[in-house]
Amino acid sequence: TDEIKENGLRVFASLAAAADNKVPLFQTPGLVDALVRAARDGATNEIKANGLTALVNLAYSADNKVPLFQ
Repeated sequence: TDEIKENGLRVFASLAAAADNKVPLFQTPGLVDALVRAARDGATNEIKANGLTALVNLAYSADNKVPLFQ
């Protein structure tokens, strides 16, 4: 359901806020693509917002900034 997606993405956004998680999460195969799809195509504004928040949190890591845009 949309509520499950919203909550799952909220968890990823929260995990991505922790400095120790940023690089490992970024390196998880398919995660960034899934977050981009959620932010772009999510069925609700909450899904879109949570996907984007997770991406923003991952982008705060200097180690992720260049690979994010390659």
